[in-house]
Amino acid sequence: MLNQNKKTANMHYSEEILNNVEYFTNRITNMRFNINQLTDIETIILADLFKITPEQVRNLDKSTYRKLSIKLHPDRNPDDDTAVKLFEILNRLYHK
Repeated sequence: MLNQNKKTANMHYSEEILNNVEYFTNRITNMRFNINQLTDIETIILADLFKITPEQVRNLDKSTYRKLSIKLHPDRNPDDDTAVKLFEILNRLYHK
């Protein structure tokens, strides 16, 4: 039953988006990760996930971070595991 709820919560995301989120969750949780290590393709994929420009990913400022963190915050998306993972990725990007 629990797996069905998770599947339902993530149904509005394509399989490609879910795979990208999983990839970046693993990539960015690496303790030695540095935002300068992102390739151009990774930057474009992150920009697509967050719906911002690649330049905003490379130079993540406080304003962009706050807008995205409000949108993706777990309190606003309690049943959406993908939004929670995106929120974690965003925090890692901003605070590294």
